[in-house]
Amino acid sequence: MKIKFALGNLSAEKEVDSGDFILTNRLGGFFYSNLGTRYGGWFVFEGEMFKILEGFGNAVSHFENWFYQINRKGKILEEYYLPFGENSLVYGSSGEIELVLDVRKPFDNRTWGRNYEIFFEEDKTVIKFTKKTDKREDKSNGGTEFEMFVVINAIGEKIDKWVEKNYDLDKKRNSSPVTRHVYQAVKFKPGRYVITAGLDKERVLSRHKYVVENWEVLREKQKKYFETFLEGNLTRFCAQTALDSLINHFDGKSMWAGLPWFFQEWTRDEAISCKALMIEGEFELAKKLLLSHLDCVLEDGRLPNYHREKYRTEYLESADAAGWVFLRLGELIKLGKLDENELKLVKSKLVLVIEKLLTYHTKNKLAMNGVLETWMDTGPKGYQRDGACIEIQTLRLAMYRLAYELTRDKKYQVMEKEMKEEVRQHFWDEEMLVDRVGDLTARPNVFLAAYIYPGLLTKEEWITAFEYVLERIWLEWGGLSTIDFRSKLFANEYSGENNKSYHHGDSWFWVNNLAALMMLCFDRVKFKDYIAKIFTASQNELLWSGAIGCSAELSSAKELRSEGCELQAWSCATFIELIEELSKKN
Repeated sequence: MKIKFALGNLSAEKEVDSGDFILTNRLGGFFYSNLGTRYGGWFVFEGEMFKILEGFGNAVSHFENWFYQINRKGKILEEYYLPFGENSLVYGSSGEIELVLDVRKPFDNRTWGRNYEIFFEEDKTVIKFTKKTDKREDKSNGGTEFEMFVVINAIGEKIDKWVEKNYDLDKKRNSSPVTRHVYQAVKFKPGRYVITAGLDKERVLSRHKYVVENWEVLREKQKKYFETFLEGNLTRFCAQTALDSLINHFDGKSMWAGLPWFFQEWTRDEAISCKALMIEGEFELAKKLLLSHLDCVLEDGRLPNYHREKYRTEYLESADAAGWVFLRLGELIKLGKLDENELKLVKSKLVLVIEKLLTYHTKNKLAMNGVLETWMDTGPKGYQRDGACIEIQTLRLAMYRLAYELTRDKKYQVMEKEMKEEVRQHFWDEEMLVDRVGDLTARPNVFLAAYIYPGLLTKEEWITAFEYVLERIWLEWGGLSTIDFRSKLFANEYSGENNKSYHHGDSWFWVNNLAALMMLCFDRVKFKDYIAKIFTASQNELLWSGAIGCSAELSSAKELRSEGCELQAWSCATFIELIEELSKKN
């Protein structure tokens, strides 16, 4: 397959084995072209996510990414375009078009109670979907859960047939179910069509009419919007636009953690990603995202894993979300981007959070967490990183430092000094910076610790710590394993939803990028080969692998691949940080 990027003065092309794409409407919805997964196809966000259509199954030999539109060529020509702020898909094809529907909430894989009705109204096809409960799967029978309306600006030919779909990627990812019956609804003659979906029929018809009448004007506006990012090179441009594609610009400003299945506002991920927004001058957006989390402080001083109430989980807590939020707020404060009232809010919340963390999550001056509460939130019993973990210590130290800077209360200065001494005593042995007290397993969190609180060690000590861990987790293709490759838990290949490899071998691009950033900051000459390999791996993955022009979540340890979510916010954001620092150093 030949891949080509083209926008303004940016142009590049390359032959690759395969390539997917992800388009978003900056309203929460998206189109993911991969046909091998239940998460492929067209999705709209109406307060919560709904899948609408399966993807279109055409063989592709050429693929052009214009960023505001995707063009594909094989036996037929195709074009895909999602108007910003609208739950509409504009799809064109030189071949016959068959609409295959699978209307549902993405994680709802129930079989029964799915009812489609097809109507032809004036010059439009209207499909009504009703989800009802069914006693074969539910506690009740016949109760309506929701209705969804899909409108197309032409009269189609009714198919009205259920077919079984196989999902090869889901099978590979150990993600059940790997087969599902979907609904062949209607087919249309070759041409360009506007498809609009939503929960309220009258609003769907109204927005559909608007898009039908204005799609060309809207597309031109989108083209100009993307051209505002054109100051950098192709790599930076793709990282910027990929991160931007995860931001909901129309509904109160929020950021998805990733697509196609991490369409939630993960507090940790969002906070980490906000540094890239600052680099790109999006200070107001970064500030709005970060300050919004301060309304969510829990009784024990932590912030929830998920920002929105309905997404919060009872079984996974976050030991580091608050620390990352305050780390980023501290950076905004240093840049002078908070007004007096905002500073007062941050100060009061920080004092409150520290007080509660001291009460509920502190032992002998060290920050403590339970099982599966760090970013490494999977693992077998005994390897779930409970206790005192290095990056959690540095986040707490950074909070104490910020508290002193904001309050000038010397008790925080004393707390920082005493905790730093305690951390050095328990974690540093002049060669190795321990990942977790009582656990000598090498992991890449040493680089996060350096990024968060570089004052923990001297420059020479950090270099020694980096060299020690690199001997045990470095992957020659340009990544870091999430665990010592000599560990009995090490998995060489991505295992998908069974989590065997997730934090026990898989190489996460956000960690790789920050590791390269730290090596660049502490000794760019000594670590130049590592830095270059990480940059090249992240660049190749972004441009030519997986969802083209998007940074994926992770790769197998074995070799560079685009795996996990094919578009991940913190992968894009940390790569922007690395690119920015490299541009300064050069």
